[in-house]
Amino acid sequence: AKELCKEVLSQSILEWNYRNISSIPSILLEEGGHVQHLYLKRNSITHIPKNIGNMKNLTYLYIPGNKIKILPSSIGELRSLQVLDISANKIEYLPSALCKLSSLRSLIATYNKIKTFPQDLCKLRSLCVLMLSGNELLYLPEDMRGLSGLQGLDVDYNSLQELPHSLCQLPLLQRISCCVNNLLHLPAKHFKTTSPRIYFDGNPHLNYLPFALLERLRTGETWEPAVLQTSGSCLNGDDGKEKLTLMLKQPKLLHEEFNNLVLPSELCKMNCTNMQSVPTPLTEIVLRYIWNQASNGDFNSANNKVFIEVLPNNLKHELELGPVAECCSPYCAEPIFSFAFILVISVNIASRPNTTVSRPVPVMMHYCSERCAAEHKTKITHLRDEYSVWLTKKINNKYILEYI
Repeated sequence: AKELCKEVLSQSILEWNYRNISSIPSILLEEGGHVQHLYLKRNSITHIPKNIGNMKNLTYLYIPGNKIKILPSSIGELRSLQVLDISANKIEYLPSALCKLSSLRSLIATYNKIKTFPQDLCKLRSLCVLMLSGNELLYLPEDMRGLSGLQGLDVDYNSLQELPHSLCQLPLLQRISCCVNNLLHLPAKHFKTTSPRIYFDGNPHLNYLPFALLERLRTGETWEPAVLQTSGSCLNGDDGKEKLTLMLKQPKLLHEEFNNLVLPSELCKMNCTNMQSVPTPLTEIVLRYIWNQASNGDFNSANNKVFIEVLPNNLKHELELGPVAECCSPYCAEPIFSFAFILVISVNIASRPNTTVSRPVPVMMHYCSERCAAEHKTKITHLRDEYSVWLTKKINNKYILEYI
């Protein structure tokens, strides 16, 4: 204890890893206002005292591998904190008070028992790295646009069924790792300004790719060959899901095992797959018009104000989150919110090197209108050939890619 007291009074960086400390010393909280870095890895600490907020100059707090169950709300008073590592504890929830950490750049909360990520934490505009792997997350907040500084998101080993499409609006996002979840689909929209690498192996219910991501793969912007290899535990065909399922009847393009593809929940409000003459709903037309008129996401401009004022709250919310997809016609790119015409093409992919065994992978294409879908449908054979040949060159023949 005397040694710890001496270190507190004389040092601004305290490295107390692996010391079998059972509680944070009171002298640190009373006399450690000058401490900037605190390392407490692999001790036996069971709780963080409420007066942790006294350490006003603390910038790095590493406390992984302990037995902490609850974070006090007073941790939000550490306004200088830039890195918080609370991994490998027993934490069940993150306090909303963390949203006060305006300087926080890295939040590492892997391998806990966290079930939800609070919406309030999406206000952390300075956050660059968010690591939540190895928890019990069922979903992420629908609106994550507030994390405007986010560059890396790790949510491996959870129970997520989808990624919020608001991620596509984050301007600095470079990496998403969502391996070993229960994902039903991947984002169907182009990312706003970046081309993040997406790692998604170990999602057995994922059975198709959106065209927007295949297109990025073709241009070399998004995936490396290794990511194709890791997709071996995905794209396994019918997963038995009944809800949000699109029944496909296009035997010339798809194998029978791919008759059921799960759509994003927003698109399941309305869709048309058989090229019937179904008019686009008025609400969808209004949303598309306002989105196209908006400048830099400013939906309250003079041109849009008259429309915004009369929109019900649910439609305003859809505008704020942005479209879930964009029309796949190269001459259109119209935003899609809740209504789309769907076409599917398929390529055979052997996801492991040095093998001749391949399997069909459906690629879903969204269109804003019957006209765009019909015009592009005539080019599907060419598209399949073009993408397959390019992908073969991309990976130096380590994978076998053909089209059906």
